[in-house]
Amino acid sequence: LVRPRSGRHRRYWCEACGVLLCDFHRQNHEKSKLTAGHCVRKLGEKDSSVARSRARAREKKKDAALKAEAEKKKAAPKKRRASLKKKEDDDPMPNKAYNGDLPYPIPPRMEKYAGVYEGAYDEKVEGLRAGSGKVVFPNGDVYTGKFKEGMRQGFGVYVYKLRPGRAKPRRYEGSWRRSERCGEGKETWPDGSYYEGSYEHDQFHGKGTYYTKSAKYVGYFENGLKHGKGHCDYLKHRDTYDGDWQGNRFHGKGIYVWGKDNRRYEGEWHQGLKSGRGAEFESNGEKWEGEWLKGHRHGHGTYRKRTGKLRDGIWKKGHFILWTGPEYFGAPPSGVVGRRTKGDALKATGEVVRDAKGAAAKRDARFAKDASLASREVD
Repeated sequence: LVRPRSGRHRRYWCEACGVLLCDFHRQNHEKSKLTAGHCVRKLGEKDSSVARSRARAREKKKDAALKAEAEKKKAAPKKRRASLKKKEDDDPMPNKAYNGDLPYPIPPRMEKYAGVYEGAYDEKVEGLRAGSGKVVFPNGDVYTGKFKEGMRQGFGVYVYKLRPGRAKPRRYEGSWRRSERCGEGKETWPDGSYYEGSYEHDQFHGKGTYYTKSAKYVGYFENGLKHGKGHCDYLKHRDTYDGDWQGNRFHGKGIYVWGKDNRRYEGEWHQGLKSGRGAEFESNGEKWEGEWLKGHRHGHGTYRKRTGKLRDGIWKKGHFILWTGPEYFGAPPSGVVGRRTKGDALKATGEVVRDAKGAAAKRDARFAKDASLASREVD
């Protein structure tokens, strides 16, 4: 129990908290929002006084709740009163832009979402768009083309609203299916970029050509991303890549040519980086062929000079470690490390590195021993 500071203070008891209070703390206890509804009674009171204290606590708790609710209503934003004017159509309709999801007649009050339509209607269902027509949407976009069952289907032209500071609007011309771009079509952007090819569910899908100021890609797409065989010309640096793609990255087998120095890489790629077996050709005629990992030479490789001489060696994370044999022409001599698979090459890399460190330590020890012997002879 919490006792008052001294015995001369009057003692009170809070039934909810289970603490003893002086007169000063009792007043604060009753005024606090958290403890306004607690029953605080004086020690030694009769049963009738205790009942009155409890009733008074209940009333305070009720008053506090009503006050809090009034403050909450006062802080909440005022709602507009519903108009008593009867609407033209009381049928429940979704309040969203018309994008082909409503294959039924559109009431007049929905025109502000579906756009203003001019064209043919279905003969069987009144108000259902069918045939040739034109729609001007509330945001300024315009569609002119074919309709079926109230949706854009067939050949059509969709022109987006002209943005401030742009000379031309974005434009799509091609096939539609259920109000989605699907089939062959061409889309152009204000900056001169364009895509011409196949669509599916409003995305690039299939074979197509995508041109921007920095690159031109001719190949296959999947769900809006470069995927499959494709050829890309990077116009700024004059680099080219021809090979496999996955998720807008080089993935698989491909050839990359640097236009600046005519350097070339032919081999395997993984997530946009050289990984696996590949060969790099320098502009001066030199060649390196071997294992790659995350864009670096890693494992066993063969270096060819301009003279045609070959030499095998080990590389690790792009750094040369050591040669595993002498220079040769044609086939490698017997007794040297030959071509290995990727797993064997990585294993050999670790073993050769450890052997190289051990050989270096022995060489240093031998040099130190020779130096000590020479100093003794001088003495």
